[in-house]
Order: sequence, then structure tokens, then C-alpha cells
Amino acid sequence: MRGEEVEQEQPSQEGLTERYTEDAIRFLRENRDTPFFLYFAHMHVHRPILVSRRFTEVAKNGRYGAAVEAIDWSVGSILYELKTLGLDKNTIVIFTSDNGSNGNLGGSNGPLRGFKGTTWEGGMRLPFIIRWPGQIPAGTISGSLATSLDLLPTLAHITDSDLQSNNLIDGENIEDVIFQQQEVSSHRPFFYYLQDTLCAVRYGRWKLHVARAEHTRNRTGGYRSTSPLTTDTVLELYDLSSDIHEDHNVAESNKEVVADLLEMINACRTDLGDGHTQTQGANMRLPRRVSDPVALCVYDADAPILWAEYDLDEFG
Repeated sequence: MRGEEVEQEQPSQEGLTERYTEDAIRFLRENRDTPFFLYFAHMHVHRPILVSRRFTEVAKNGRYGAAVEAIDWSVGSILYELKTLGLDKNTIVIFTSDNGSNGNLGGSNGPLRGFKGTTWEGGMRLPFIIRWPGQIPAGTISGSLATSLDLLPTLAHITDSDLQSNNLIDGENIEDVIFQQQEVSSHRPFFYYLQDTLCAVRYGRWKLHVARAEHTRNRTGGYRSTSPLTTDTVLELYDLSSDIHEDHNVAESNKEVVADLLEMINACRTDLGDGHTQTQGANMRLPRRVSDPVALCVYDADAPILWAEYDLDEFG
């Protein structure tokens, strides 16, 4: 897609990372003299993983490793361009992900349990790297709890931008964490949803699971995010400060903590809803729907295509 137009149907995915990077660099050059915001969402390392030979020849972890190599090259190219344009010291660069890795492809979540499509820490906890030379101390690490929801209010404050007063902003300004490297103990609970199912809550060091929801997987290990969930009721408490892999359920010996976290769970259900308990949230924001939608791509058996990607049994 370019704007609202289909530029190419079923393109060769091996070259998409390079094509995206070329467009990003062109955008930087065209906007070097004005404030800009560039949101660059890589296709990789999503299935199907099809990477150019230049990266598959050097990767040590198959196609998955090659896709990571391609992203690394892309980020390096963008950072080099910012430096060449003289913009690197006045540009905030953020690198993060949308979920944990899918382990059966070759990814690793290190000491964390679970993978993409779960509410274990390995499915939800992400790398977050932020760079702003001269403003953010280099080489420092923070263990504070933050979420991608915090980016909007934080960047709005940094850039002196006003947020719409009639919109409910779910995130918080985390400048103290970013600039002063303060280890901030979160004063707010974090809720773990899988689709519309409320599965767990974290508050400080404690994490309470109340539902175990899983997607239906296919024979290659992939899953469709729209598939019905299989959900079981559980009551499992983990101390993440000493049990990051979530191995030891300590709910029985910490009943007061469980009771406090259950109150938070119930308040969240009342607010946002929960498909597992069939709770209709008072403040659920329903999706907008397009009346009389028109498909952008229509299958044409006579149209020449470069690569029949949809014939692959790889998704997830």
C-alpha cells in the first residue's frame, strides 16, 4: 500500500525490508528541515519469514536469525542517515516490539516463560530501547514498569504538544524513568488481556493469573489471532522479583495479596469487561465499522503475481 492505493499485490517479501527502509530514508531527507514523526513497523520477524540471500548467508539462526539481521541493518541505515543529515542529536529514536517472540521459529525470550499469544511474561514483556544523544544517559538500564501506552503522553510533553482534553489517555508521562533513570515502583496495576479475556494483573512484584487463555494452533505451531480462545479459570500468584519464570505458585501462602489483586481484577472487569466471565465493561470502546466496505485486493486468477505467499502454511 502507498496511501490508500494498492501498489503491488503479493510482492516478493525477501525485498520488503529494503524497500521499507528506502522509503523511510527518503522521508527523513524530505522532512529534514521540519519537525517530523516516523513510525516504522517492520514486517519481520512475522511469518512467513522470507529474507534476502544477503542475510540468510550470514545468519546463525536460520531464517529467523536472518530476519533479525535484516532489521539490524535497517536500523543501522536509519541511524546513519540521521547522523549524515545532522539530525541524530535532535532526534529521539525508540525501538520496541508488539509482543514476545514465537519460540518455535527460533526466537528466544531469555529467562521469561511463554511466547507470543500468551500472558506469561515471555508473551508480554518486551525490549524497549530509547536513544537521544546528550539527553538520555547512554548504556543505562531501568527496571521500572512502563508500557507502550506511556509513549503518547511522554512524547507529547517532551514536544510541548497538547493532548485532546475530551479523550481518555491510558498512559502516563515516564520522563523520570527515561531522563533521570529513576527506578519507579509502579503505583498502578497492569492488566494482561488476550483478546477480550482478562487473564492476569501485575502490581509491583506480584502477578496474579486468574484465567489461562490459549489460541487454537495449527500443525506447524502457528495460530490465528481471530480464532476462538480455550480458557480455563486459575488462581496463581507469582513473585516476579524472585521468580521471573513464573514457576512457583505462592497464592496459598499470600492470601491477603491475592485478595487485594482480585479487587483490582474485579474493578478492571467492571471498567473494561472480560469475555471469560461475560462481563460487559462500562467503559468499553467499541470498534468503528465501515458500512458497505470494498475489498482493496480482489483475487484474479489471470493476474500475474510475483510470489503466492498465501499458499504457504505459515502464519502466526
